[in-house]
Amino acid sequence: MLTELVRVARPGATIAFSLPTSASFGEFFSIYWEALFNCDLSGHALEVERLITELPIVSDIEALARLEGLEEITSWTQIEEFDYESGEAFISAPLILIF
Repeated sequence: MLTELVRVARPGATIAFSLPTSASFGEFFSIYWEALFNCDLSGHALEVERLITELPIVSDIEALARLEGLEEITSWTQIEEFDYESGEAFISAPLILIF
């Protein structure tokens, strides 16, 4: 993705993109694991952990950006809140089912 951003941007352009990172899912995994356990689905916990830990960390993305020749790299994280009435509602939500 970074290679393509650099390829299509004009020299000196500002580019931006958003992506999930491993660090952004630490708290999510804890809540997800608890919901899986409470819904008697804890057998899926290792698969979920693998999906989350295979995501890159922020410093890795920044290093890749530098390798692509990008300068003045700024990154930030944003917390997304997911409110559900129960663990069952959480597990049944389309976002979670698809993931």
